[in-house]
Amino acid sequence: MTSSPGATPRDAAARRPLTRRPLPSLALLAAGLWCGACVGPCFGGTPSEPMGQFGPYHARNKQLRLADGDTFTVYRVKYWTFDDGSAPALQLEFASPVPVSDTAGVRRAAERIWPAFAPYVEGQRLRAGILTATNLEKVGGPGAWATRAVYFGLVARRDSAGTWRFDGHPEALPTPAPGGEAGEILEADGQPFRMAGGPRR
Repeated sequence: MTSSPGATPRDAAARRPLTRRPLPSLALLAAGLWCGACVGPCFGGTPSEPMGQFGPYHARNKQLRLADGDTFTVYRVKYWTFDDGSAPALQLEFASPVPVSDTAGVRRAAERIWPAFAPYVEGQRLRAGILTATNLEKVGGPGAWATRAVYFGLVARRDSAGTWRFDGHPEALPTPAPGGEAGEILEADGQPFRMAGGPRR
């Protein structure tokens, strides 16, 4: 499991090399529903920053701004390696605008996000990217708080011709027009998110 760098103190510092730790299998991040719940400061979390399947949830988050001006909350960008020999992948976990049980709706959102995220994946010279849609609920108060997160993940892979597709879906993913605006990830303070080695523009 690896975290990509960002400007906030809680993330790895911007422009530093990515830390890379292994996960057993890409299948653990691939398409499928995951549900987790946390009551009290479990897994090293705190009431303001609970810990989930992929890491902590901060009070202030990155934003993904699309070319059309729409935005999505970004919980994290992570670089993953895998013990089973699967190719490394870059993950973007975002706040889903629809219930993740609506997998068709999640895929539509992911297709809109992909042209903005793809340059970050390609900037790391990777052939796999993961878009994780999350419904996050935080309830309660001091001494009696709980967090529930439900996830749905889509894995995009690049073929030998350079075309990206989600696993299980034959349609090519959209790409930004040459010279067009792709969108970008912004830090919580509004500054551009930067990763070591990319994205290439």
